[in-house]
Amino acid sequence: MSRRQKIVATAQSKLGCKYVWGAVGPKTFDCSGLVRYCYRQAGVSVPRSSGAQKSGGKVISISEAKPGDLVCR
Repeated sequence: MSRRQKIVATAQSKLGCKYVWGAVGPKTFDCSGLVRYCYRQAGVSVPRSSGAQKSGGKVISISEAKPGDLVCR
């Protein structure tokens, strides 16, 4: 399984988990906590906060986005 597939599969496995501000898993998450958890399961380290996650990667156009990419607006 590729890293992208692992990120997506992990996220899908967490559907239905409760949202709790500041939570990082494995049964409750906030938005950035879920991103960090999913990436970590695929062996990728990302920052904890959404602001740091947004500024921590490579910027691409939306047309280049693939499953497993983090999209920020």
